[in-house]
Amino acid sequence: MEKQDVINYLWNAQTREELIELNGILRERLKQLEAQQVFNFHVGEKVKWKGKRGYEITGIIKQINKTTISIDAGDHGPWRVPPSMLMRVG
Repeated sequence: MEKQDVINYLWNAQTREELIELNGILRERLKQLEAQQVFNFHVGEKVKWKGKRGYEITGIIKQINKTTISIDAGDHGPWRVPPSMLMRVG
């Protein structure tokens, strides 16, 4: 199925309940993809990401959880960050 076919299907949904069901399916798929991204990182690796206020933070991975990665960011403290927000440093 092409992307445009999916868009057309969504626009042609007949009921609110149908859209809610489709939303649930999409959310589950996004969770699966994010869980797979966790395996792209390793404990001890240096990473960076943008904090809530938009500034860049760098830290070392301390633990890899099911859907987040625990990072020691030094003076910025401990963080739990989704793997989709992380980039390797160096």
